[in-house]
Amino acid sequence: MRYNRFLGTALDDAIAEFSKKNDKADMFLKQFLRYRKIGKRDREWVRDRFFFFLRHKLLFKNLEGFNLSHMISMVYDDEPEEALKVQIDNLKDSGEYDKLFYFSFTKYLKAKIDETTEDINVFKWLNVKPETTIRTNLQKTTRNDLKKELLELGFETVETELSPAGLIFSDNVPNMTQSEMFKKGLFEFQDEASQLSSLLAKGSFKNFYEPCAGAGGKSLAAHTFFPKLKIINSDIRTAIFKEIKSRADKAGAKIETINPEVSLKRSFDTVFVDAPCSGSGILRRNPGDRWTISEKLVNKLNTTQKGILADASKRVRRGGELIYVTCSFLKEENEAIIENFLENNPNFELVSASQRLLENIGNKKDISNIVDGMFFKTAPLFPRDQMFGAILKRMP
Repeated sequence: MRYNRFLGTALDDAIAEFSKKNDKADMFLKQFLRYRKIGKRDREWVRDRFFFFLRHKLLFKNLEGFNLSHMISMVYDDEPEEALKVQIDNLKDSGEYDKLFYFSFTKYLKAKIDETTEDINVFKWLNVKPETTIRTNLQKTTRNDLKKELLELGFETVETELSPAGLIFSDNVPNMTQSEMFKKGLFEFQDEASQLSSLLAKGSFKNFYEPCAGAGGKSLAAHTFFPKLKIINSDIRTAIFKEIKSRADKAGAKIETINPEVSLKRSFDTVFVDAPCSGSGILRRNPGDRWTISEKLVNKLNTTQKGILADASKRVRRGGELIYVTCSFLKEENEAIIENFLENNPNFELVSASQRLLENIGNKKDISNIVDGMFFKTAPLFPRDQMFGAILKRMP
């Protein structure tokens, strides 16, 4: 679809309004498009170019002569008018174009990415739209049967490399939340890395407590992999319990919800902490975050993460396990938090994530790209998010 003023104005307005807010880009744009009552096809036009701008913001700061939405559209469609083409060619001749296009991050975040890799392909990968992945509800169907059923509807999928429940759509997918398969609870949308994080749990344990459960996605994954586990959820946002119950009912899972203060009186086999974090590991999914992640934010999150982990450790029974996960690749939120915890809690020891994953996934799998030493740590350049996880066992 070619550029037109109506859609261009909508795109300009979306970018201007988003710059004034502190929302997640996907949630903001969803509300914005609903308010503007833009049709489905037009929504896709605005959405694609909105996220394209967020991924390559530094480039557009160095282009001029056209209104912003028009420039975005021309670069996105690779159809620049002559005046814009001259600017782009000049940037390419000077060697600046690739720096502005592929390395469009804050100085802080770029430095952090540089600490983890020397591979330029990682930066290119971070600018690519993520895959659409679902998790099969293995308590209601098999992955193979779900794959066949999706194919009958015209949707091709491939199996995830390591999660025994994951399927990745080969092409862009329409709103599958309206499909009968979704309504029947045959699958949930969930990235493979998130699915794998639930496989850090010990399936032979009796119960699984998630104190920062959110809408219960990790717990639902635990249920599909370990149906005998008794799952308990809690969250300071108790209003979300209604959504947890709704999702659990649809999935055929039984999840108990309890207020945080009630959990103080109980101990559990597994306490699974999905910690609030910067979200640096899901920058492909939320490209707007590349402009808000800062040292100040990470330091503030570190205080929260340490507090949550310390509090959660009190709910682990002797011989039980505390699992800590984030969707971040920053060491400050991951290894450093675990090192600090172990220094202050000698009654806990680190358990090999590699050993646990091999037990739960299968010893014949190559898991080298999802582990780093004793930790669960998914590498970039694969069709999954970047996540971190650690298993901490309380001494008997």
